[in-house]
Amino acid sequence: MKKTIFIIYFISLCSCTTDNKKNRNNGRENLKNIIEKTEQRIDYTYVIAKSGLNYRTEPNGDVIGKFKFGNKLNIIMNTGITKYIYDNGYIIKGEWLGIESQNDTVYTFGGYLSKDKDINIYKSKKRLRYLYYSNGGLIGYFSDGTITGCARCDPDMSNISSMYTSQTTGRTYTVNDRGEILEENNYSYDYGDGPTIIKPIEVDEYGAREWGIINYKEVF
Repeated sequence: MKKTIFIIYFISLCSCTTDNKKNRNNGRENLKNIIEKTEQRIDYTYVIAKSGLNYRTEPNGDVIGKFKFGNKLNIIMNTGITKYIYDNGYIIKGEWLGIESQNDTVYTFGGYLSKDKDINIYKSKKRLRYLYYSNGGLIGYFSDGTITGCARCDPDMSNISSMYTSQTTGRTYTVNDRGEILEENNYSYDYGDGPTIIKPIEVDEYGAREWGIINYKEVF
């Protein structure tokens, strides 16, 4: 009987010892994972917007301050919320990021942040020069001479942003010295040989606004 009790006790003791080792190992692994995740969240970056960069209470929230150009920031949160900003004809794409500030978390637009403080701001490869908008949708004329449409779209930031990466219409254009658009391969009009001539006007004689014009005299 004593022998049986000893064996049971010994087996039980070994089992507890093994469980304790497993618990300690699991605890170490959990601690390691927590440390690794924390280290992955901490990422330093610089403000590359020359005029500084606003920070807010939350993504798209109220502005509560501004980081200066060249400030080194500590990113502690990736929100996964993407934002597009229209900047002088370019679309700037970025994510709302959580930034450590005075033991608190504030939020700023990541499109004007970089790990290299001397890097240029990422910008789309083409710029929007003309935007025609009507009840039928949008037509964008870009700096690389391509034309992109967005059928039944309102002229808001989301729709305009999508036109930068959408498939082009296959038509191209140039601009003459009078600021007129010379559109090639436009089969919607039958004007005979030669390009279709379009005169973009911000406000017509009836006060209608159908064109957005951005530096239309620039030579492409």
